[in-house]
Amino acid sequence: MLIALATAIPVSAHALPVASDPLPGAILKQSPRVVTMTFNEAPEPALSYIDVLDTAGRHHEVGHAAASPTDPRVLSVGVANVGKGVYTVSWRTVASDDGHRITGSFTFGVQVLPPSRFSTQEAAATSAVTAFGVTVRAVYYIAIIFLLGGTAVAISVGPQFWGRLRSILTGAWVAAIIGVIGITDSQLRSAGAGWDQLFHTSLLGSFATRLVPALVGAGALLIAPRVASRLQRWTMAVAGLGAALSTLADAAANHASTESNPVVSVALQWVHILAAGAWIGGLTALLLVISAVPGQLRSRLLERFAIVAVGCLLVVAATGVLRSVAAIGSWQGLVTTLYGALVLAKVALILILAMLGVLNRLNAMRATSPPNGFRRVGSMQVVVGVVALVLSSALVNVAPPSATAIAFAGPAPIVTTGTDGNTLKVHLEVSPGNVGFNHFTLTLTDYATGSPINDATVTLGFLFNGRESIGTSALPLTSLGKGTFSADGANLSLGGSWSITAQVETTQWIYDVPLQLRTRQPPPTTP
Repeated sequence: MLIALATAIPVSAHALPVASDPLPGAILKQSPRVVTMTFNEAPEPALSYIDVLDTAGRHHEVGHAAASPTDPRVLSVGVANVGKGVYTVSWRTVASDDGHRITGSFTFGVQVLPPSRFSTQEAAATSAVTAFGVTVRAVYYIAIIFLLGGTAVAISVGPQFWGRLRSILTGAWVAAIIGVIGITDSQLRSAGAGWDQLFHTSLLGSFATRLVPALVGAGALLIAPRVASRLQRWTMAVAGLGAALSTLADAAANHASTESNPVVSVALQWVHILAAGAWIGGLTALLLVISAVPGQLRSRLLERFAIVAVGCLLVVAATGVLRSVAAIGSWQGLVTTLYGALVLAKVALILILAMLGVLNRLNAMRATSPPNGFRRVGSMQVVVGVVALVLSSALVNVAPPSATAIAFAGPAPIVTTGTDGNTLKVHLEVSPGNVGFNHFTLTLTDYATGSPINDATVTLGFLFNGRESIGTSALPLTSLGKGTFSADGANLSLGGSWSITAQVETTQWIYDVPLQLRTRQPPPTTP
């Protein structure tokens, strides 16, 4: 996992913007007729929107945002009555694969430069993780995991022991179906939609592909004890296949389906769930029947399950690492985000499960050991496994760090650095770096140690290096703490090269640090 995180490639998940026309902070010579946004994955047009508002809050979009017929990732909306001024593009997307909602905004100007504080895109906000969304997802996962392992154990022990499993398997099928309905309801709630809109969206496909196999599996389970004895195990296998296909549909309707290689990613996610089902679900079912199984058959079952459990542990660990690396993308994402914290917690639980598995294996190797020891440690494993499934349910509802990293945020600031050669270093960022109004952020650090310098007064002096003689200007900066100072100003009044002097004054000394900066060309104009 360490090596993989260092070389991870970001993936997409949730419908986040990667391009727009106009760009954030653009200055248009003429009013646009259309606002277009491109996202990293296809949004659901019926539940997404793009609004264009002026500074008075009046709407200028015409109709509802529509998807491009050639690229479903592109949404556009017509605009009208757009005159000279600053306009805000407010957007919302609902991902067509998993129903997650994302909102954000940016501004552009027609014949005027948007103020710096409005010129870049605001951070995209994802739909909040709700207790309802996590709960229904956990109900679905726990039920499906038990069904996968329970049907496998039922096939192994034979129909004579199904009486101990029939009621709980039936309950698990009911819970799985309730979970499917709850997941879809949570997605509709997140999108601000009702069930009457489901049939007009792509969410219907994921709902049906989860639900139909679950219903088929439930039907097979109900008739399994009533068919001819030679067909009973096959009928129970159909019930297990229904659970497996429902989980495949779920994997195909989540983050994995939007990655650079969706077939491989979905397959990894599916195998991850199947292995967890065979391990934790199988253990749960085994705990229910083990006391009724004769001693010789019990020993064989425990021996076989020990082998299966080790294999499943390795598969769960390997597929989990590969999926997490793709979703997190960096060490920073692992240790600084909610998604990373949930992954670390899940890793810790899997390690606990592995240690409990070793303890159970030692119990099983003791020929004189009664099944009570196996049940006691196995019950602890099941509890830990359920907690891990709840964490997995939360993970599905959280945007991975690598998803938010790919969203666009307008042009990067212009950066210039300098030093007095002995005492201090200066790092200045200018955003957006165009002629006119800009936001200046200066970081001041000690030359030798790199520690921030806080107790100082900083003023920027500006001198244009071109032919025009416009005199000098100054901009005092405000301290933000931790060696950071900032201010807004229109001091870069002409396009070209500028000499900037950072005057840093403390109670003990005054230093001037020379800097050089060239304004960037204005954003492309749109007819």
